[in-house]
Amino acid sequence: MIKKMTFSVLSACVILSSVPLANAEASTASIDASSKFSYTSQLGKEVLNIDGITYTVDYNYTEDNTTAVITNTLDNSIEIVSYDLTNSTIYYNGKAMSTNGNDRLNALSTQNFAVKADDDFKSIQTGSEKITWAKGITVAALAVMIAVPIAGLGSPGVIAAMGLSGLATIAGGAIGGTVNWDYQRMIIPFVPPIHRYVWSFTASTGDYYGTYIYQP
Repeated sequence: MIKKMTFSVLSACVILSSVPLANAEASTASIDASSKFSYTSQLGKEVLNIDGITYTVDYNYTEDNTTAVITNTLDNSIEIVSYDLTNSTIYYNGKAMSTNGNDRLNALSTQNFAVKADDDFKSIQTGSEKITWAKGITVAALAVMIAVPIAGLGSPGVIAAMGLSGLATIAGGAIGGTVNWDYQRMIIPFVPPIHRYVWSFTASTGDYYGTYIYQP
C-alpha cells in the first residue's frame, strides 16, 4: 500500500520537528503520541523514546565521515551507522549497506517527487542513496540510515515524516530502499539564501513514502 500524506501539513511537521545537528541547541519534542515517541536533541546527541524503550544516538563528525552509535538502554545493545562522504556509502555495524550514492539524477520524475523547484526555489543538486539492512534492525537505526545522507535531518526528522508504524513496517517487511533528494535554494534580495531538501523514500517492496520537505 502506498503511503500518501498532505503536503502542507507534513511540510510543517518535518520543518518544525527536525533539528539540524550541526548547529542545534538542546530541544525536546513529542511526536506521534499514539505510537509513544518522544525525543531530545542537542549538538551531537539524540535521545529517542520509542514505545517505552530509550535509545541514545551519539554522533561523531569528521571532515569525510559521520558516525552514529545507537544504544538501546534497556539491554545495552549497540548499532553503529556511519556515512563515508568520500564515496557516499552508508555502513551498518561495519558492513557497507548502500550503493549508487554518487549517482546524480538528471531529472526528478513526477512519480518520485510531487514537489519540484518552482520560480522561487531552484534545484542546485539532486541525488539518491540505495540502502539495504539486515533483519532485526531497530526502527531507531533505520531512521538514522535514512537520515544521514541529508545533512542535519536527523532521526527525529525521519520519524516525524514517515511515522513509527511506517518505519516498523519497512524494517520488518523490506530488505532495503532508496532515499531520493533534491537540494534547493531560494534567493531573496538583501537576505541570506534559503535552502531546503525535498526528499522521499521508496522501499524495496515498492511502497513510496513522501514527498517531504526539510529546511535546515
